[in-house]
Parts: sequence; C-alpha cells; structure tokens
Amino acid sequence: MDVANERRYKGFFVTRFVNAATSDLARATVIAAVRADPRLDGLILNDDDDPPLFFVDEIDEVSELDVPEGELGFVLFDDENQSASSAFSPPPYLVIRKGVAFWVENRRLSDWTATPQAFNEGCFRNACLYDIDGDLWQIVRAEFTKRPSFVKTILPRRHLPVRIEIRPRARPAVADIVAEVAAILESTNSFSENLNHKSADILGCLRSATQPSELIEYAGKCP
Repeated sequence: MDVANERRYKGFFVTRFVNAATSDLARATVIAAVRADPRLDGLILNDDDDPPLFFVDEIDEVSELDVPEGELGFVLFDDENQSASSAFSPPPYLVIRKGVAFWVENRRLSDWTATPQAFNEGCFRNACLYDIDGDLWQIVRAEFTKRPSFVKTILPRRHLPVRIEIRPRARPAVADIVAEVAAILESTNSFSENLNHKSADILGCLRSATQPSELIEYAGKCP
C-alpha cells in the first residue's frame, strides 16, 4: 500500500453490511464490495505475482435498524506476515501435511490450484512449505479465489485457483524434515500405500540429502 507516500505492506479491518440469503453469499458479496471500494484506488500496489488477500473473519446476522448510514472506515495495521511471505524463496517447495502426505510443488504460491473435492477434504489443513533456503512456512489460511459454481463443484478433477496465506515457522535441520516425511512413509494411510516405490527405498534416498534443495529434489522423484 501507498501510505503517506511510503510503499509498505499493510493490512486492514473493515465492517460491511450486506443483504444475503446465506453466509457463503454474504462472504462473496462483502469481498467483492471491498475490492471495488474506490477509496482503495491507487493505494494497493501489489505486483501481479503477489496479489492482495481478502478474508472474512466473522459474519453476524443483524437487524436493518442496526445498520449505520454510510460506509465505515478502514483500520490499517502493519502486515508482517505478508511482508515476510513476499521474501520467501521461489519454487520448488516440499509441502508436508503432518502425518498425512507430502508432495513437491513447482508453481509459485500465487499459481496454486486445488480441486473442490481435495480442498473440502483438507488438502491444505495442518500443512507447511519447506523451501530451498531451508525455511519452513506454515499455511495459516487457504481459500478459493472465487466461490466455485455448482457445476465446478461436481467436477472432481477440475482445478480452481486458490489463495494461500503463509507464516514463517522455523528453520529446521534437514534431518528434522526427513523425520517428518519418514513418519508419513511409515504410516499405514492411503498415501503411503499407493506410492510407486517402497518406503524404505524412498527414505534411503531422502536421508542422503545434505541440503534443502537436494531433499526437495529427491522428494519430487519419490511418489
């Protein structure tokens, strides 16, 4: 944002009142209204590969008598999480769902997608990203960029764009990340049972890695 002629990452809170039949419709209507608010014109300066994120924290049903006249203002705050995420390494990333699954993602965070089925099953739940610099980032929020239509929700393999919010977590040793992956491989869930290679062979390969980039490269060849 451009605040007092200074470009920096900022976040804001704002309250909006809308008429909507469902909470999902209210959420979509509010986000669209905030995006179109003319007071933000010229303030949001994000690059195309670092788009602004909009989230609805709370939805309440109120009487029309409680709706104030005119639009309420924006409350700004320094957004340290976005500032940090803008500095994180380019792909590839090792994505780890603790105790569930792992995979390597070769796309930028702004280009990620998911099927409605995978998203509803929690494909980003309790997930972290491990980058080539050795930093571990926690996925703290994920949502579709647009609310899927009914037709798209019944197409199980249709990938839709998602917005991901991450937060720095730690810089663990390579061996600690290998241990996280080992716990998944040694489990009896459907992920470990459907791998194309034996778990022992995969672990042997991963344990030979000495650098984050090597670990991510090896992990990308495993499933």
